[in-house]
Amino acid sequence: MAKRDRTLEALDRLAEAVTDPHSKSAQAALTKALGARSNLVVAAALEVICEHELTGFEAAMRAAFDRAMTDPVRSDPDCRTKVGVVKALDLLGEPADELFSIAVRHVQPEPVWGGSQDTAVALRGISAMALVNRRHPDAMVELARLLADPEREARRMAADAVAASGDVAAGVPLLILRIRAGDPEPEVLGACFAALLALDGEDSFGFVVEHLRARDELVVEAAALALGQERPPGALSALREFVEGTLLGPRRIGLLAISMLRSEDAWGYLLELVADAPTGLARDAIEALGVYSELGDLAARTREAAAGRADEGAGLERSLAEAFGD
Repeated sequence: MAKRDRTLEALDRLAEAVTDPHSKSAQAALTKALGARSNLVVAAALEVICEHELTGFEAAMRAAFDRAMTDPVRSDPDCRTKVGVVKALDLLGEPADELFSIAVRHVQPEPVWGGSQDTAVALRGISAMALVNRRHPDAMVELARLLADPEREARRMAADAVAASGDVAAGVPLLILRIRAGDPEPEVLGACFAALLALDGEDSFGFVVEHLRARDELVVEAAALALGQERPPGALSALREFVEGTLLGPRRIGLLAISMLRSEDAWGYLLELVADAPTGLARDAIEALGVYSELGDLAARTREAAAGRADEGAGLERSLAEAFGD
């Protein structure tokens, strides 16, 4: 006889019990699941609580978190319980600042092939956001620490949380310092530039544009894409100037950023390049427009612009097919 998988059985029982998540039987099943040894079962219960925004489980969730912090690699691999508890308490607005303050500094190295991996990265990031959501007085201090976290995703999440804080006085200097100090990951730099524009776009715009002239192409890419993502006033003009003064790889990034502006003026400029620019630049413009090939009549307009060239689009057929399909 095959050995029963108790975790799967517990998950099946929970799924059956929460058909009506507001019933008394569901509440009893969720409370029991929150006390389970398997963090898969606990995490499943927390997902139900979040999905239906169920209240009355604060004590059980706190107890689950405390157990997950005891011998955490064994009791809560991948931090499933801790992440679920933080998400649920934050979503439900439960008073949990002390718990968030513990979670935001938690590090959990777990063995993997050839070494170890920190599985608490997401936990630190969502806990920082929870502190921001509560306007906790130490939120920006924790974000300063997280911006220097050894893990890329933690630094990126910290930048997002700084943007969400709305705290210009503390957030802008933190982000400028992170950018000036440099970061090997373009995703982090991009998040910092985007956070600056979201926090204080008018005063930070020039700082971001300045980095379009940086020596490091990764910095240039991050700044350009942040302008495309956040779409501040003046972004099209700055990106056009950048595109017209650069070549090859950086130029393609600039054209993509222009397309990301998702405005008629931006797309009109790219269509002009398709119609009139040298073949190489026209190809790059087609590639940038192709990112939004599913929107309206953009594909037809791009093909029309290519067909109107003096060379009738010769040499652009492959680019058009790759961007918009046959």
